[in-house]
Parts: sequence; structure tokens; C-alpha cells
Amino acid sequence: MRPTVIWATVVLFAVIVALKLRSKVSGYVKPLTRVKQNERHTDLISSSNHSQPDDCSLRAALPESVTRSDADSIDRADWVLRMTHHVFSERHQGTHNVIVINDKLKYKFYAKGILERFLVNYHNKNIAGSVPYAVVVFREGTFLNLGDGGDINWDWQGNFMRSGDKLLAFKPCVPGVGYKQDPWVAT
Repeated sequence: MRPTVIWATVVLFAVIVALKLRSKVSGYVKPLTRVKQNERHTDLISSSNHSQPDDCSLRAALPESVTRSDADSIDRADWVLRMTHHVFSERHQGTHNVIVINDKLKYKFYAKGILERFLVNYHNKNIAGSVPYAVVVFREGTFLNLGDGGDINWDWQGNFMRSGDKLLAFKPCVPGVGYKQDPWVAT
């Protein structure tokens, strides 16, 4: 087997073991909260956790130019790409991995070194209500999307390896490397 296939298999096995261990702890999922930068943190983030973040989830407010989601000026897929790029490149200068996911989807995410977690709502007058997106900034982890993998639902940027359509393994970002967004979507 190729080394990348072996590595992806090992990562998938580690995710399964981690999820089984965590599932033995009844109801274990922490709410969306800000984590201090120097704090070592490991967490299982799941789509079953739809709690709102507290007031200190963000270090500073995101610019309105990034969060604005008027369907007349930007479609949802482009909005998700813009959010990912801003948080990765401008807010964290490419030092940590970032994932943006429609929080209404089912997913499992085992992350280490979480720096920030928060929700941002996409508003569109053509649909009822809004769509919440979880934005997570982290050092390393594994992400399994159990829902729709379309461009309007998720995006990521950082030091990742994609195995199939919905499994991502993230390693820590190396300073000075120009990481791209998902090459299957963005150029």
C-alpha cells in the first residue's frame, strides 16, 4: 500500500478509537467557548452540540465585510470560502488550521489545541431563518463530515490531508508555508 493510504488508515483508526472512548462518557461535548491561547486543550466537537457561544467566544469581532451574507452580493459557497480565508490568513496569519462547517450537519471532530470556536450565521432573505456555521481554529485534529459535503456547507484551510470525500486529517501548521484552501474547490 502507498504511504498516504497507510497514514489515512491509521488516522481513521485513531478517530474511531477516540470516538468510542469519548462516547463512554455520557453527554460529553463542551459548549462553544473561547480557549486561552496558552491552554492545552483537546475536545470532541460534534454536530449534536448546537449551543450558542458565550459573549467572550471571539477575541475581537469579525469585520462586517466578512460576515455580511446578502444573497444579492455573494452566494453561500463564496461566503463560506471568504469566512475560511479571513479567519486563516488575516485573523491567525496562517499559524493554525481552520474549519468552517454548517452546524446543522452531522459531523465528528476530534481537535487538539483549540484556539477559538464560535458560530456565525449566514442570512438569506430567500430562505427562512439563518444557517449557523461553526468556525474552529485549532492546532491539529481529525474531521469526519457525516452530512452533505457540498461547497455551501464546509471549507477548511491549513496543513491537511484529505482521504476520500469527507475525512480530513490536520497536522500542525508550519510557519511560513503558504497553505491553500481545499484544492478540490479553491484555486
